[in-house]
Amino acid sequence: NELIQTAGKEVLASLLEGYRGEVVAAWVKLLYSMEDSHYRERPVTELQSCSGTCIAALIELFRFGSYDGLVSYSQTICDQRAEQGFDISEVIEGHLLLDEALLPIIRREQDWDSDENNTLEIAQALDSALRWLVIRFSKLYSLALNARLQEQVTELERQRVQLKRRVREVSALVRSSALISSTLDLGNVLGLILDNLHEVMQYDRAALMPLFG
Repeated sequence: NELIQTAGKEVLASLLEGYRGEVVAAWVKLLYSMEDSHYRERPVTELQSCSGTCIAALIELFRFGSYDGLVSYSQTICDQRAEQGFDISEVIEGHLLLDEALLPIIRREQDWDSDENNTLEIAQALDSALRWLVIRFSKLYSLALNARLQEQVTELERQRVQLKRRVREVSALVRSSALISSTLDLGNVLGLILDNLHEVMQYDRAALMPLFG
């Protein structure tokens, strides 16, 4: 059974490697066919590059049993898609379309009826890899969205503090302008202006030096 599983994975790796261009083209076409999807807003070259990276990682998995490529790819794509405003459902649905892009090539190049066990192992290997990606995306996307939410909260807080400071500055300026015309006593006016300034800048000491002549 282990030998059959290995053979099925090797077949998948060979098909992905030998027909990589065809798989990428079919996959990107399916991504663009998704209605109301952010995939339609992305350049073809970007989707081709991402698809090619994913396929290379799958070849590494099926041929050598290493998940390193998929781990790196899933992290990068989650950060990228979250930044671009993708919903997690779009990301998952988009990757499940790889099955639809690859199966016609498998059917065309393999005799499905001659060896049912081998056919089953090929399908199971592909399904297992895609399920791993779905679980991985679900976990990573939650972390990515939480990180982006925290960034937004931090930025809003910074803007709130900046706005509050600006309101204090404008209010002090308006009050100071009103004080200038409220009395003819220059010393009193300057003292009141310094009091208003203290609300904007929490100084320890301040002085106004009039210039005469």
